[in-house]
Amino acid sequence: MTALCSTRLAGRAIVRIQGPVRLSHFFEPQPDVVLLRPQADYSASVDAGPDDVRLLIEVADASLAYDRAVKAPLYARAVVAEYWILDLQHDRLLVFRDPDPGAGRYSRVDQLARDERIAPLAFPDLEIRVAGLLA
Repeated sequence: MTALCSTRLAGRAIVRIQGPVRLSHFFEPQPDVVLLRPQADYSASVDAGPDDVRLLIEVADASLAYDRAVKAPLYARAVVAEYWILDLQHDRLLVFRDPDPGAGRYSRVDQLARDERIAPLAFPDLEIRVAGLLA
């Protein structure tokens, strides 16, 4: 995922692995992968906030319940447009879109199987096979 995104999104996004994203004064998660809005000064991305986030990705095995029940509502409240969970337990990708910050939830949640394809909302030309993410 990192190599794919870094290559295909060069100049269009910063790919960060397990780096902090300040979503509020009380919540600064370190998602497994985050695609950030590019900045003139690459180091400025250290203080990334919700407006900088193009896509958050968590890889979930034992953390699946926490990623769904705790992180997803917090990401929705912060108006993160798109959040993916690579669900290793069930061999699928969970895609959260259309945040409703007042309700603290995503209006749309899709489950994609290994044989399906997806593109991030911010990068519709970056079509990815779910199997490639789960590998």
